[in-house]
Amino acid sequence: EIPFFELFSQLKLSSELRLKLLGAAITTACIQRETRAIDLAVTVKTALEASDIDELISAIRNDYSFNAVDIHATLKEAAPADRQKAAPASGSHGGGAAGGAVLMGNTIKTRPVEMKTLDLKMGNATVAGKVFSAECTETRRPGMWRLHVEMTDYTSSVAIHKNLTDKDAKALDGKINPGMWLCVQGKMEPTWDGKDIQLNPYHINIIQHEERQDTAPVKRVELHLHTKMSNMDALTDTKEVIKEAIRWGHPAIAITDHGVMYGVIDFYRACKAAGIKPIIGCEVYVAPRKRTDKVHEYDAAMYHLILLCRNEVGYRNLCFLDSAAFTEGFYIRPRIDKELLRQHAEGLIALSACQSGEVPRKLLAGDYEGAKAAALEMRALFGEDGYYLELQDHKLPNDPAINQGLIRIHQETGIPLVVTNDAHYLRREDAEMQDILMCIQMGKTVDDPNRLRMETSELYVKSTEEMAALFPDYPEAVENTVKIAELCNMDFQFGVHHLPEFKLPEGYTDGDAYFQKLCEEGFARRYPGAPAEYRERLAYEMGIIRQMGFVDYFLIVSDFIGYAKGRGIPVGPGRGSA
Repeated sequence: EIPFFELFSQLKLSSELRLKLLGAAITTACIQRETRAIDLAVTVKTALEASDIDELISAIRNDYSFNAVDIHATLKEAAPADRQKAAPASGSHGGGAAGGAVLMGNTIKTRPVEMKTLDLKMGNATVAGKVFSAECTETRRPGMWRLHVEMTDYTSSVAIHKNLTDKDAKALDGKINPGMWLCVQGKMEPTWDGKDIQLNPYHINIIQHEERQDTAPVKRVELHLHTKMSNMDALTDTKEVIKEAIRWGHPAIAITDHGVMYGVIDFYRACKAAGIKPIIGCEVYVAPRKRTDKVHEYDAAMYHLILLCRNEVGYRNLCFLDSAAFTEGFYIRPRIDKELLRQHAEGLIALSACQSGEVPRKLLAGDYEGAKAAALEMRALFGEDGYYLELQDHKLPNDPAINQGLIRIHQETGIPLVVTNDAHYLRREDAEMQDILMCIQMGKTVDDPNRLRMETSELYVKSTEEMAALFPDYPEAVENTVKIAELCNMDFQFGVHHLPEFKLPEGYTDGDAYFQKLCEEGFARRYPGAPAEYRERLAYEMGIIRQMGFVDYFLIVSDFIGYAKGRGIPVGPGRGSA
C-alpha cells in the first residue's frame, strides 16, 4: 500500500475530494506506456461517489497527461486490532522497540534514517525521535487544522507539518505530547520560505523508547555536573537530570557550574520538590598566580577546582569566593586564588577537577612531584576528609596518564579517590548538540578545523554500572561519591528575613520599646496638638511595621539617616515601601 498523495502529490482537486482521499492508499497501479493508460486500485476510508470518481479521473488525465484512466475504489476501514499493532521501527539512537500505537495511517515497517541525513532529494523518508514541541491549531479556513510537531533523534531535528480536518484533529487531540517518541513516515517538502525542509506525514506511530537503567544495588552520586547555567558550555536541563537521577534511585545529585552560582536556587528547589538531596557547588577558576595578576602570557591558563558545600558556612564562603572572582579576579574568566581559598575554605569539600585542574595539568606536564605537592597542599587546606582526587575516563588520549598519576598520588599519600564524569549533557546522543553550542559560544562554525572541540561523546550523566566498569579496581572511588554526599548538608531557609540586629543605645534592652519611643517623639515634634485620627494612623503604621518584623530595619535606617543629617550630609526625601 502506497499513500495516494505520495504518487499524486500534484493533483488539483476540490477541497471536498482531497479530504475524502486522506488516508487513501494505492494497492495496484498498472501503466501502459504506449497508450498512456493507467489502471488503479485504491482503498479509501471515506466512500467516493460517482461524481468524485469522475473528478479524480479528469484530474489525473489533465495533470499527469494520461489518455485513459480507470479507478477501482474500495472502502476499507482498518480493524481496531490492526491499529493497535506495535511499530517495529527502531533508530540507531534508541528509536523504539515494539509496543506503540498507530496515530495516523498504518504501521510503519521501514527502518528510520538519522535526521541529519534528511534531504529534499530523498522524496519520502522515515524518522524516529523524541517530541519536544507539539501543537494542533485551527487555521483561518473553517474546519481545517494545522498539526505542527518538532522532533529530534539527537543527530538533528525536523518539523512535522500536516493539514487536518476537524475529524482528524479531534482523533489526534492530546495524543502527541512533548517527551514521547514517535516514528513518522512522510514526504520531504520545503518550508514556506524555502529556507528549510519539513516532513509531511502519511503515517505516525508511537514507539517505545528504552530508557537507560541503573541496576547497581548501591547507587553512586554525580558530583561534577554542569547545567545550562554553565554559559554556552553545557546542555543539561535541571529538571530532566533530576528526573533521571530519581528514576535511577540515586540518593543525591550536585550542581557545579563553571564559575557561577546563579543556577543554585532553582536547582535546590527542583531537587527538594522531587525528593532528592541537592549538593550545592561550583567549579571555580583558580589563577596560576594572584587573582590581581592579569598578564596574558602568565595568567590566561587558569586551573579548575570543584568546591562543594558541607553546610551554611561553606555556602557563605563559596558565595564570597564566587563574588570576589568577578569583582577582584576577573580576567577572561572569574578567578579566585589560593590566598582567598586559604581564607574561605571552611565548610567546603574540594575535588581535583578535570584535565584542567592543577594536579592533572602538572601530571600531563611530567611534573609528578609538583602534582603531588599541589594535592598535599589542598588536603592540608580542606582536611583529611575534605579533598579528593577525581578519576575520570572520557576516552580522551590524556586520560590514562592522568589517572595513573592520580592513583600513584593516592597510594603514596592516602588522599582518597572519587569517580566523576564531568557531565555536560544528559545523554550520549546530546554530544553533537553540545558541540554546536560550543561553536555558538566561540563564534565558530562546525566545519572550522581550528576551533576547540571536546573530542568525545562521553560527557553525559552515567549510571553506577557505567562508572564502576571504567574503574573496576577501585570500587571505593565509586562508594566515595555517596560518602561525600552524606557530608554535604546545605539547606536554605526561604520566607525568613535575615536582618542585622540593631544595637540599642545604653539603657535600653527592648528594641520595640525604643522604636515606640522614637515614633512618639517624632510625632510630637511634627504634629503638636494633632487630631485623634492622626494618632490612629500612627498606631496603624507602627502595627504594620511590627507585623512585618521590620522594627530593627526601621531603627537601622533611622540611625544612618540621623547620622547623615547630623553631619550635614544631604539625604533625599526617601520613600521605598513605607
